[in-house]
Amino acid sequence: MSTDSQPTAEDGGRRHTRAARHEAIIEHLSANDRIDVTQLAERFDVTEMTIRRDLAALDSQGRVTRVHGGALPPKPIGYETRATINSEAKAAIAVGVSRLITDGETVGLDMGTTCHAIAAELAKRDGLTIVTYSMHVAMAFRHSGSRAIVLGGEMTDELTLVNGGLVQLADNLVLDSLVVSCAGVSPRFGVSYFDAAEVEVRRVMAARADRLILAADAGKWGRHSTFSLGPLSMFSAAVTDAVVPEELREAGGPDLDLVVVG
Repeated sequence: MSTDSQPTAEDGGRRHTRAARHEAIIEHLSANDRIDVTQLAERFDVTEMTIRRDLAALDSQGRVTRVHGGALPPKPIGYETRATINSEAKAAIAVGVSRLITDGETVGLDMGTTCHAIAAELAKRDGLTIVTYSMHVAMAFRHSGSRAIVLGGEMTDELTLVNGGLVQLADNLVLDSLVVSCAGVSPRFGVSYFDAAEVEVRRVMAARADRLILAADAGKWGRHSTFSLGPLSMFSAAVTDAVVPEELREAGGPDLDLVVVG
């Protein structure tokens, strides 16, 4: 048997480091409803204790859910839990975005926990018109001096409304600013997201906005997800708590107003 720090044999002599074994475990779990410690130990030619340490590490990263004798796919992190992650950074970004919004604007506001924090900050102001497809965002304005307009559609698990009549409304929709968050920002793939339907809503709204503002915390820079909205250079401003790498600054172009908060 191999030790945890050594390369491990699997499938006819292929060698796996610990990191590579972790990726192979995730790949195996993606094809199965459950993975078993004993079977994994035999598959990778390591001890069961090594596999338990692997699963403990993957569980701590949120990539698996440990159960007795093995592991299951990870449990989705609920919206309320995600809202508490990096909450101070999100609040600082919200203040930074609010400073870019002038009185009386019509503001398109994206979904997600960062935009929810922005909504809470903007709701302190009077006279704004907020256009959103997120019910979480809209509810932040229920006692506000600003008003919220909710675009209709099919409700998702995230309480967003997609696949509705937005395309038909596009000719009448006029936004001073559109504020969006993201799943990742990279030089090659630009600003990207997990969900294709939500990207299409953002794309239609972006086409009807005078300016685009990106709100992205430190964990989003240098990453990418599955569906791209477009290059960073399409944005007029980006508000973040991150020290943005030079490569990404260059991707934003000379006209990007990069606002670092916190």
